[in-house]
Amino acid sequence: MDIRIGGYHSATLLLERELKEWHALVLLDSDMEITDFVPSNARSHLCLCFDDVEEPRANKQTPTKAQIAQAMEFARGKDKLLVSCRAGPECCPGLCDPLSREWGG
Repeated sequence: MDIRIGGYHSATLLLERELKEWHALVLLDSDMEITDFVPSNARSHLCLCFDDVEEPRANKQTPTKAQIAQAMEFARGKDKLLVSCRAGPECCPGLCDPLSREWGG
């Protein structure tokens, strides 16, 4: 699997440049909503909403085990996976680290 982890800007450029070639896993802050850009430009997509925090904080939502399992299942069998979040490559270690270990080489 070719896996790329990037911020919103770099992910947008990749999806525009390689239209419908990537499966997109989009990680948004818990108060955000996905636009129609990703569904229009990715082969398939999954959007998960939580905040990029490693421990509970007031008014912040940590990723749940169910969301991590959902992301891992979405990634399974994909040839090209783009993970996009606000923080880019440093985003959500609770999710991106397992994805990279499993399929990133």
